[in-house]
Amino acid sequence: MKRLIWSIVVGWGVVWGSAAVPVLSAGPDAVVVITNAGNPASDLSMAQLALIYQGRKSSWEDGRPIVPVNRAVDSEARRIFYQRVLRSEPTRKFFLPGSPIPLSLVVQPSALGVKRFVANAPGAIGYLLLSELGDDLEGVKVISVDGIRPNEQTAAAGSYKLQ
Repeated sequence: MKRLIWSIVVGWGVVWGSAAVPVLSAGPDAVVVITNAGNPASDLSMAQLALIYQGRKSSWEDGRPIVPVNRAVDSEARRIFYQRVLRSEPTRKFFLPGSPIPLSLVVQPSALGVKRFVANAPGAIGYLLLSELGDDLEGVKVISVDGIRPNEQTAAAGSYKLQ
């Protein structure tokens, strides 16, 4: 009986210990907005991002069509992006202006998929977590949001709003 009780206590210690480690060491991740490297935009406001992903802004200043790339509904990047930019749940659908037709966005299930799509589509814009960005930025560029460039320092300081 003592051995059974000890096994349960040790088992709970392992469960609690392993569950506590990520919670204590992980902070909120920031969402990075990227565009095709040929896009002249270098900074967007939160309001402009909302207009793009709500389908109410459909072209860049140079007239090129905007191709917004979304993440999968269950991704952490999409949860943060929808919460901070669109002020809604990640499952919310937006509709074409003046129409009952839902807005159809390109959806990529991974950060690599977003980067590859954006790199190959001249008007594309997408988002991913800062921790997913990596060093390979061939064909894409990181966009500042409200004048703040996303990086570990601005995210840690809380000055970057997409986290």
